[in-house]
Amino acid sequence: MQCNHCSWETFNGTCASGDEVILIRLALYGRMMAGKCITSKYAEAMGCRSDVTYHLDEKCTGRQNCSVLVATLDQLRQPCAKDFKLYLQITYECVKVYGEFILLAEALKLLKLQIYINSHIFFHISFVHTLRKIDMYAYFTVSTLPYES
Repeated sequence: MQCNHCSWETFNGTCASGDEVILIRLALYGRMMAGKCITSKYAEAMGCRSDVTYHLDEKCTGRQNCSVLVATLDQLRQPCAKDFKLYLQITYECVKVYGEFILLAEALKLLKLQIYINSHIFFHISFVHTLRKIDMYAYFTVSTLPYES
């Protein structure tokens, strides 16, 4: 899903299903085209942008929901002249996670640790003896995750 959010708005990513998490594909901040946030009379100032995928990835990927105030991206990058209004163009999807991932996330929450799941790699976890032994034995890209049977 792709959406645009103006500088005065908040991006609210949500996955409706309880077994899905957000996966950020691409996030650009700047003036890419006229539309919802920018009128066409200012079209001559288009084309300036910064890739903020990493920042949105840290805030949202691996979570069932997240909120990012678009105006805070100005503190990270200012790709255009200061007088221009900028917006966030974000592409994300909700991907299904397997029971093992959900159990690990819950266990880490109990231990008050944060988990960060890189957009392109998931860890396959084998739980043995109720989390006494965690065996990370293989990496799977999103496209090669096994299907539940």
